[in-house]
Amino acid sequence: MWRNVFTSNIISNRLNFQALFKPIIYFSKIGKPL
Repeated sequence: MWRNVFTSNIISNRLNFQALFKPIIYFSKIGKPL
């Protein structure tokens, strides 16, 4: 059970990381934000 909680925290942190950095990469490729 503790291992499931640990992996779910890692997955949620990874999703938050992608949610933060995908717009940054997207805007850097375009050259200017919307």
